[in-house]
Amino acid sequence: FLSWGETVMGVQEALTAESMGMEDGGVDDEGNFIGMSWGNLGGSTFKIANGIWHNTNEPGVFKDDYKARVERLSAAIEAMPGSELKDAINNWANEATNGLIPRVVGDEVAQSNNVLANALYLKASWINQFEGPFEEEDFTTKSGDVVKKTMMTQETKFRYYADEQCSLAILPMYDGFSMMVVKGDTYDIQNKMN
Repeated sequence: FLSWGETVMGVQEALTAESMGMEDGGVDDEGNFIGMSWGNLGGSTFKIANGIWHNTNEPGVFKDDYKARVERLSAAIEAMPGSELKDAINNWANEATNGLIPRVVGDEVAQSNNVLANALYLKASWINQFEGPFEEEDFTTKSGDVVKKTMMTQETKFRYYADEQCSLAILPMYDGFSMMVVKGDTYDIQNKMN
């Protein structure tokens, strides 16, 4: 179904099942990464979900052995008319992200043959909490419009990197998680983090 090679190896190394109290696994006998859930980790929640949908108005079908393999690994797999794909995928995303991402596709998905999706859900607290008051400031959108948005600010030391293409900061969270904020375009983030 999905084989991510070095990516899945990195995830497995960073988040070992034994140390994280993994509830269920998503790596099949060939090493293909499907999905996993670590549930509640002393206050934090981390979940990865995967799904595949087929438009029955288009050619092709899921073979029974493939469908059984995907279902055994707790990934969603469904076949339905294109007119039903939008609601099915959006409902899946809404559930997989605990309501944080209620919509990922629009009406155009009805023209798709197959749709592969994955969702990552993380609920964790900052080690260095952002404290108010939060203030409205100008924010420039991708299209160049300037809108007012509530901003969080904090003065403390974080891991930070900057070059001509990008800048990034790493904000530590509880239970061993960190959030990396990247501005600009970059490659080889792992080396830049170090």
